[in-house]
Amino acid sequence: MKIRTDFVSNSSSSSFILAKKGKLSDRQKDAIIRYIEERMMGEPLPPIEDGEELEDYRDRVDCWIDCDVEELRKAQKEGMTLYGGSIDFECCDYHYSEIFQDIWNIIEREDEGSNFKQIDTDLSY
Repeated sequence: MKIRTDFVSNSSSSSFILAKKGKLSDRQKDAIIRYIEERMMGEPLPPIEDGEELEDYRDRVDCWIDCDVEELRKAQKEGMTLYGGSIDFECCDYHYSEIFQDIWNIIEREDEGSNFKQIDTDLSY
């Protein structure tokens, strides 16, 4: 855990140090994309039924939707799957540091050589 000994303003930031050589490997890039798909894209929602109104769909999927229902139908007709989720802004600072650390761990784990190293990545304070 980091202990601040200098002047601290009303800031909620924390620093880090990484070492990187060259570009990320294809495995590292693929792993980051998997992370984003699994953790940041929400859960698949069921299709909107023919004639279903937005309010009924909201109740059925337990997800707040604030857009035109026709926009959702159009995406479905184009073969797309709808996804939904939420972000709790009350605890975002903690989640941001968790996201950074998760991504760094993924990059390091998928390292095919020694092109990435976490040096000082404790973001707690």
